[in-house]
Amino acid sequence: MKEISVEDYTIRVRIRRAVLEAALRARNDFHSALEQLMEWMDGVEASLVKLNEATVNIQMLKDSIKRKKWIEDEKRSTDLTELNIPFIIPNVRVDINAHKDVIGSVKELGVQLTRRVEDHKEREDLRERLSHIDIRWRHLVGLADAIRSSSVICSQSWQRTRLLNAQEEWEKLFTQLADNLFWAEAQSKAILEEQPVGGSLARVQEQTSFIETLAWKLELEMKLRQRDVDEVVTLAHSYLMQHDLRPRIRSTSTLAPDEENDDENAELRRVGIQIKSDSDRLVQEWNELREQLNAWARIIYDANAKMEKLSSTIAECQLALSNMEERMEQLRPIEELRLEELTKAVNESEQLKQYLARTRIYVDDANDLSGQLLASDVELAPEPSAQLKSINDRVTKLKSDLLIRSAALERAMTDFGPSSQHFLRNSVQMPWQRAVSSSNHLPYYINHETEVTQWDHPAMIEIMEELTNFNQIKFSAYRTAMKLRICILVDLLTLEDVDLKLETLNTMLGEQCLSMKDAVMCLVPLFETAQEKYPELIHSVPLAVDLFINFVLNIFDPARDSILRAFSFRVLLAVLCNSNLEDKYRYLYQLIANNEGVDQKKLALLLYDIIHIPRLFGEAAAFGGSNVEPSVRSCFETANYPRTISVDEFLNWLKKEPQSIVWLPVMHRLASAEFAKHQAKCNVCKMFPIIGLRYRCLRCFNVDICQNCFFSQRLAKNHKLSHPIQEYCLPSKTRIGYLPVQTVDEGPPLESSNTSPFNPFTEPIHNRIQLCARRLWRARGENDSPVPLSIEPGEEMLMNMTELKSPLQLLSQVEQMHKEELDQVLHKLQHENRELKKEIEKRRKFGNAVGSTPNLTRGSSAAMSRSVTDNMGTGRSVPSLSNSGDDQLLREAYLLRQHKERLEQRSRILEEQNRQLETQLARLRTVIAQIENVE
Repeated sequence: MKEISVEDYTIRVRIRRAVLEAALRARNDFHSALEQLMEWMDGVEASLVKLNEATVNIQMLKDSIKRKKWIEDEKRSTDLTELNIPFIIPNVRVDINAHKDVIGSVKELGVQLTRRVEDHKEREDLRERLSHIDIRWRHLVGLADAIRSSSVICSQSWQRTRLLNAQEEWEKLFTQLADNLFWAEAQSKAILEEQPVGGSLARVQEQTSFIETLAWKLELEMKLRQRDVDEVVTLAHSYLMQHDLRPRIRSTSTLAPDEENDDENAELRRVGIQIKSDSDRLVQEWNELREQLNAWARIIYDANAKMEKLSSTIAECQLALSNMEERMEQLRPIEELRLEELTKAVNESEQLKQYLARTRIYVDDANDLSGQLLASDVELAPEPSAQLKSINDRVTKLKSDLLIRSAALERAMTDFGPSSQHFLRNSVQMPWQRAVSSSNHLPYYINHETEVTQWDHPAMIEIMEELTNFNQIKFSAYRTAMKLRICILVDLLTLEDVDLKLETLNTMLGEQCLSMKDAVMCLVPLFETAQEKYPELIHSVPLAVDLFINFVLNIFDPARDSILRAFSFRVLLAVLCNSNLEDKYRYLYQLIANNEGVDQKKLALLLYDIIHIPRLFGEAAAFGGSNVEPSVRSCFETANYPRTISVDEFLNWLKKEPQSIVWLPVMHRLASAEFAKHQAKCNVCKMFPIIGLRYRCLRCFNVDICQNCFFSQRLAKNHKLSHPIQEYCLPSKTRIGYLPVQTVDEGPPLESSNTSPFNPFTEPIHNRIQLCARRLWRARGENDSPVPLSIEPGEEMLMNMTELKSPLQLLSQVEQMHKEELDQVLHKLQHENRELKKEIEKRRKFGNAVGSTPNLTRGSSAAMSRSVTDNMGTGRSVPSLSNSGDDQLLREAYLLRQHKERLEQRSRILEEQNRQLETQLARLRTVIAQIENVE
């Protein structure tokens, strides 16, 4: 083998190195060229894809800026290839043709390099890259050919048609928007031109006719335009959705120049904003047009209805006011009226007031309608405003004239009318004068001689003074009944007349306070009717009315506070009028009953008003006082404590004559027996026949007592006060007597069993009572004529004051009787001793004038003592003394003593009542404390 020199080897190495370096550079250049080719292909492919999409997207034609530019280009050029449109760009094809040789050179070089590469993997990678480049090149060439062929197929006329159609659609959008907006604004302006609402009925009717016609036409036109409006709004929304109208937020650099399409984007945004504004305004005005039309129609219809109602109301007011003025002109002046015509004039005035009140309702309606129209911004025309003003002025004038006339009539009625109490001035004679208080409108009386004023009628004072004579009657029930029989003449009034008059009072007042005017108007016809029936008993109606008013006020308003309830007035008239006792009870029940009956509260109210009647005579304490709770409890206890009681239960309780109302049946028995004659002789005063009530002892044999002796407790021989007796009004069957109220918690009954000592000086009182009865009998005219207070025949009373219920009670009763007898004897002896001592003192003082010695004085005194004692024992009347002056002194002294004892007894009763009230108050406090503890 030929040896190679070092130099040759070095040269070869160098040559080899140069070849390898050249190959490496060639390889790097190939890869660099390959990368640049790939980048170019990416750019060309992106351009071609964009051109393809632009060719397919028809919405690009809706771009106003581009469409305008394309149309201008189309007008300048007739060759389609010269049109500056995005999908025909010759430069892209030229660029592709210019790179065709480069692609060939790269392929050849790549093949050569593939052959030279020894690494198999590298060689495969290079082949794949060359294959990928070849595929992409063919794709680019095919895409370019497809775009060019599509452009060639689109003829020039077809392209022009598409552009013109897009332009027409654009113009149609703007035209329809402008046309619909103009029409909606025109209709809204037409509605506004009709405002405001007219101030007269004729103008409002014209507006109503116009709005009806406009609503019909507008509804028809809106139906025809509704489709066009929907289409143009939809087209505008479609355009806005296909274009991005948002402005560019920022640029890449502050100093960067504006892009070429900034102006185009600004113009595009301006057009889009205008389209959006017009479309939104069209939708808003289209909806508001309907609402505006409906609102205006409602306003017009409402104003039309109010105007029509106002017109009719004004017409009714004018007609009513004309009638009212005509009636006012026909009224006679007050100074020409007679006294008997005052009441009729007052009634006419009241009717005119009612008619004016009804007319005022129409006027108020007209004013309200006018106010409603003004509140709706409707200004009335001068004509209806003048009519309203005239109506109000006429009403004001009529009201003023009517008030003046009513005030004048009221003054005339006050001074001269029947309800003014003017005619009641005749109830008193000079020097007395009847006057009416200006503060409480209650009557009072003036004595011009003494210059003294008083609330009580002078005749009432005399009557009350005469009633003190009946204080000798020992039993409070009979004492009260006798005073009521003599005091008033209400028993001449029938319950039917009273009920008829009270029904009118019920309707007017109900449970309100009763004025003197209403009381007088109620009493005058009642007493006038009674005067027609009993002219010999009622000589003066004014006197009877005035006395009864005084009687009522003394009972229910003694302080003259002008507080008199209508209910109390009805109760008093019903209790004291002429009627059957049971009918009175039923009437009282109806006054307080409701659908379910009578409860405890209503019954207590009734009993509280009734107890005021005996309180006038100072007898209320004997009937339970103002504490009506025991009586109410007794009534409900009789009925087994129901929640309400019926009329039968109420009558059953009253028939037992409870303590609080026992004086009422006693008064009826006195009235029924006023002219009754009993064929019997009084065992005390020897009266035959017995007139009035007859009392028969049930223990003594054949002992009859007249009412005078019984009332004064005069005794017959062997008869005692503790003996049970029976009362006879007329020969008839017996009747259950006095029913004391069981006061369990309040203490023992207030009716005391202790009686006053025997009074031997009451014979003149018996004679006076008998004389009054005879005078009444003569006044009635007939011996057997019916009396005003009628009681069922056969009413009698069993005067058994203490009903025995057990042997223990019997023993206590016997002991009580013995004790009472001893107390009575002791009391008589003490009384006799006091009288004798007084007589001795008087004899000593006037001994010289009489001319007698002390022995004679003592003898005469002893004789007088024996005479008095004998007469007291036998129950006879007291003989007259020899000295009339001493007799008078003794009589006055005894009367004072008796009055003192009666006052003491009354004070004891009041103390007992006070103790009962304290017990009741303590019990109530205990109950309240228990309730508070429970809470």
